[in-house]
Amino acid sequence: MLIGGLAIDIWREEDTDRLETHKDVDVLILSRSCRDHFEPLEEGIDWWMRHSMKERPTNGHLDDGLSWNVRLALAGLESTTEGGLFLPPFRLVHEACTHDPHFAKKDTSVRPWSDDPSWHRTFPVIPAQFLRWSWLADSAPVADSCF
Repeated sequence: MLIGGLAIDIWREEDTDRLETHKDVDVLILSRSCRDHFEPLEEGIDWWMRHSMKERPTNGHLDDGLSWNVRLALAGLESTTEGGLFLPPFRLVHEACTHDPHFAKKDTSVRPWSDDPSWHRTFPVIPAQFLRWSWLADSAPVADSCF
């Protein structure tokens, strides 16, 4: 799932030429299994991973991890959901960019054109009802890397 500054700019419908100027791409892997995880910065992507909902996701090279975590809402949905890159619902991106120090640099004051996930043509959007997210205490353990 695409997260971070690039996700918020896509929701804001930024100029596509500007999207190419982002310094990195942040992706949160929804699977908690190491067999589905990538090595840090593999393919030039900042992969964020965790093994449980009590862990703060890590990208493998930061010691503090994210202050939030996401899971698919229904048990078994992970194994039946086709893989790929998804855009999270705007509400989640907005909250993450507002509350997490890794993403708080982005201006999230602009609302999307619509909360309807069908309006966006660049990426499929995971509807909010399929996700559950929570904010974690700074004392929550940071996930160990699989590598």
